Parts: sequence; C-alpha cells; structure tokens
Amino acid sequence: MSNDKGDYRFSLDLPKHYVGATGIVLNDKGQVLLQKRSDKLTWEMPGGVVELDEKIEDAVLREIFEETGIKAEIIGFVGLYKNMKRGILNFSYLCRPVGGEFQTSDESIEIGYFTPEKAFELLENPRQIIRLKDALDKYAGSYEHFHITYTY
Repeated sequence: MSNDKGDYRFSLDLPKHYVGATGIVLNDKGQVLLQKRSDKLTWEMPGGVVELDEKIEDAVLREIFEETGIKAEIIGFVGLYKNMKRGILNFSYLCRPVGGEFQTSDESIEIGYFTPEKAFELLENPRQIIRLKDALDKYAGSYEHFHITYTY
C-alpha cells in the first residue's frame, strides 16, 4: 500500500487532530494573565494552534505575545489535554513574563493580570479552569520534567 508520497501511512484513514498550546502566565505577585477574546467576549488564558513547522514551546510563547504583547518564558510543563469532541490536543505550560507590555490584538479586546481567585471567577470555559487549577497545583510543588522529541 503506497501513494505518490511513498509512505503507506498517507493512504490510511487516520483520525485528524489539531494541536494547541496554552500559556498560563503568572507574574511575580502570583497573578494570572488573562485576555478577553474578541470573538466570544470571554476571558481566557492566551493560546492557540501550533503551526505545522513550529515547536510547541515556540507556539505557546508566540501566542502569548501575539494575543497580549507580553514576552514570556516557560517555567514548566503543566499537562497534555484532549478535547474528545473536537479532536484537539492541548499542551499547557506555566510561564512567567520577561518583558513587553499589554497590547490588544485582533483576538483580544482587553488584557489584565488577576488574582487566581478572580481568574477562576472570570474563566467560563471548563477546560481553561482545569488547566489553571493544574498549573497552580504544580506551581505550589515541584515540576515534573517532560521532554518532547521532534523528528523531521
């Protein structure tokens, strides 16, 4: 079994998934960075789709900057989550700000840092709530090391 690409896997009817990345950014006061989305008018943590030629860690930092104007660095891996209905795999990372300033975008109409308690009040998406809870639980303890190997 093969096709013009010479790899039989391209001819299989494999499930399609999207890969996303979420940045849970905590400042030095322990406040959470949230953006109010322009499409849904809901508060969420920055994140989005990983491009085909992009490392997941690069994607999360790009999304944070594009959506909020904040430059961040990754502190640790929070978790891998799958939306079973939509086929989305999401890699979530705990990050800290290292520069930049608030800048809205086509995707965000408001940006701010909020206490965790206020962030939980503002977040409506249950998946976002779970990711934030997991990040705060790990922030209080030690991080598990998680390594992603990329092949080309």
